Amino acid sequence: MEVIQSREEILVELYNRELRFNRGRLSRALLAPFKNCLFVLARILRLKIPVTVKLQSGYKFQGFITEAVSSVIWRYGFFDIGSTISFIREIPKGGVVIDVGAHFGYFSMLAARCVGPSGKVISIEAMPSTFDCLKKNIVDNGLQDVCELVNSAASNNDNGSLGFTDYGIELSSLNSAFGSRNPKLTSGVVAEKIEVKTLTIDGLVKSRGLDRVDFVKVDAESSEYIVLEGMREVLTSFKPIVIVELGDNDVVGAERKTIEVIELVESCGYKAMFRDGKDVRELPKKELYDYCNVLFYPEA
Repeated sequence: MEVIQSREEILVELYNRELRFNRGRLSRALLAPFKNCLFVLARILRLKIPVTVKLQSGYKFQGFITEAVSSVIWRYGFFDIGSTISFIREIPKGGVVIDVGAHFGYFSMLAARCVGPSGKVISIEAMPSTFDCLKKNIVDNGLQDVCELVNSAASNNDNGSLGFTDYGIELSSLNSAFGSRNPKLTSGVVAEKIEVKTLTIDGLVKSRGLDRVDFVKVDAESSEYIVLEGMREVLTSFKPIVIVELGDNDVVGAERKTIEVIELVESCGYKAMFRDGKDVRELPKKELYDYCNVLFYPEA
C-alpha cells in the first residue's frame, strides 16, 4: 500500500531541496545531470517528448520535456518551490482555492490535495490548447469532483473578450494578452491570434454561490492588474490569502508596474509580503521589482 506523505513531511523535504536548488546553476545541474542534458538536446532538436512525473501531492503530472513548466517539474520534481511551499502551508483542508492561470494543472492538483474531497478548486485557464492539457491532468487523476475547470480569461470585465497570442504548446507559459515576456525565445515563432471570453473573479464567485474563498493564485502573464481589479469584492469580503507572480519586465502593452499592483491589493486591506526561507517578511517598497512572488495577507 502506497504511503502518502503528510504536509509536514513534504515541507521538510521541500525546504531541504530548496537549500540545494538555490546554491546556483551548477548545483541545479548536478541535481539532475542526465535530464538536464536530455532537455538541452530536445530543445536544440525541437522535439516534443511527452513526460509523466509523480508529484509530492501523489498525483501524476503530464507535460512535455521541452515545455518550460513541465521541464522543471520533470527535472526536479517541483515547480516554483516557494509557491509550492506557500500552497502547502496556507491552504486549509476543506477550503476553496481559485487558481488563475492554471496552465497544465500543477498548482491545481496541489491545491486539490490540500483541500481534500470536502474542498473546492476552481482552475481558470484562458488558452484552449493549454486548457486541454489541464483537463487531461485533472481527469486522469480523478479530480473532477474537487476541481472545476473554466476555459476563460480572468479580467475586470464580465462577458467580454480579450485578444491573446498563442505561441504553441511548447511555449504555452509565454502565451499572453500582451507582449512576450521572453522576446528572444518567441522571436520567429509563428504565433496564432485568438479571442478568449472574459470573466471577473467577483462574478464567478457570485455565480457559484460560494460563501468562502481561502486562497487565490494569480499567474496571468502581465494581466495581473486587471485580474485583481475584477476581484475587489472577493478581496474585501472573503479576505483570502493571495499569491501573485509579479515583476517589471518591460512587457509591451503591459503598462501597470508591480508597485501599482501591490497598491491595488493593499487598498483592499492587505499587506504585501514575501517568503524568505521558512519565514514570511514584509515586502520592501521599490520603484521597480525583479521577478518575484508576492504573498498578500489580510491585515488584522
